[in-house]
Parts: sequence; structure tokens; C-alpha cells
Amino acid sequence: MLARYVIAEQGYRACLGLLRLAETVGASRINAACERALQVGIPGGPNRKYIEAILKKGLEQESPTAKAVRNAPLTHENVRGGAYYDKEEIVH
Repeated sequence: MLARYVIAEQGYRACLGLLRLAETVGASRINAACERALQVGIPGGPNRKYIEAILKKGLEQESPTAKAVRNAPLTHENVRGGAYYDKEEIVH
């Protein structure tokens, strides 16, 4: 987190915010959320709000390699398929 600031001392408040958050949610949850946020590869590292969003949605408890379940393609008269654009639809 300190890497995103030119002067490291400017990032102290952001780090203190994470430490305060760790007091409320617990050290294990904040560590898991930080590890997950670091795996995303955000330039300069993730910010506090990103880590809070992970905690709010409970994503730190899921494995980072688990893929989201994709819903069936939307079928509606106003939705064009891949054939409209001369492309094949990719269905996972």
C-alpha cells in the first residue's frame, strides 16, 4: 500500500485505516482479503475501499481460483446473438 505514494509517510493514514478495520473484522479475515486483493494485480496495490468491498461481499472466504457460475445466455427479442455480428458466441 505504501508503494502507491511518492513519499511513504503519506500512506501511513491508509495503513492505519486497514489496521482499524482489522480490529473490527478480525486479523484472519483482513489477511485473507488483502491476499485476494494482491492477486488481482492492481498497479500500485489495492486501496482500502477495495479491501473493504471484498470483506463486505465475503469474497475473502471463497477460493480465488473458483470461477463464477455463468448464467445461461439471455434470450429476448431485443438481444442480438453472435450470428448478428458474424461471430460465434462463446459459452462457458
